[in-house]
Amino acid sequence: MRLGVGDRPMKEIMNQLFHSSYWSPNIEVLDKDTWRVHYASSYSVILEESKSRYVKGITSFDCGDLDQALQKAKSAVRHELYEIDELLENANKALALTDPWDFVDLYERHLEDNYPFHRRYGSSEAAHEVAYLVDGLRDVDRFLERLKTSNKLEEALEMIQSLEKLEPEVAEYLKHVDLSRFELSWIVGRKDSHTFIALSYDRKPEDGNEGFTTSHERERETPYYSNRKSLPTTARDVINSAQSALREYLEKQLPAEEDSD
Repeated sequence: MRLGVGDRPMKEIMNQLFHSSYWSPNIEVLDKDTWRVHYASSYSVILEESKSRYVKGITSFDCGDLDQALQKAKSAVRHELYEIDELLENANKALALTDPWDFVDLYERHLEDNYPFHRRYGSSEAAHEVAYLVDGLRDVDRFLERLKTSNKLEEALEMIQSLEKLEPEVAEYLKHVDLSRFELSWIVGRKDSHTFIALSYDRKPEDGNEGFTTSHERERETPYYSNRKSLPTTARDVINSAQSALREYLEKQLPAEEDSD
């Protein structure tokens, strides 16, 4: 496909168009001298009316023939658009990935060195967020390896997954909370060789039960200082807080991490 074509190919295309049996008789025959091929491919042709304020053939000491310089500029734009298309294709591939390391790998190989992800002055928001993600992935990988070494990996994953399943119960609980601040107790349960987390309304970890407690406010403030406002605490907010508390609980069950230095 081409954006703008040379004089000879353009004349050939125009002649083919005006003498083609497929040319609709309902379309007024246009003057070939005032129309040019804007875009041509194997399956379509787009014409544009020549509306330049300059006569054909006028030449500049800086860029030579103006018409040819225009076509070269258009061609350069086309090449830039092809690069954008490739960038968009890789970005869409990255956005379709669900494994975080696969996402990071594709981002680092095909996106991070290209604008708008890479800028001469300062990093883009995407670069900051991906770097933040990479730090988190490395932290989690070390954590999972320590659990595996201590033979606690399967049990920990069961607790993490069971906690996620409590979001509907938390959502129902929030419908009936009228306190500005409240606490929730999360108890470690075991049944049929499986370990899970349960939301307890009458037992607390400090009473001798395995588990942890989280504190919450009925409303939370948005992190945007320019437009700060209060929003209701959601079940997802509570689960996120509980997952962080569970991580701390599990860390206490593991030997201290050795200093890599």
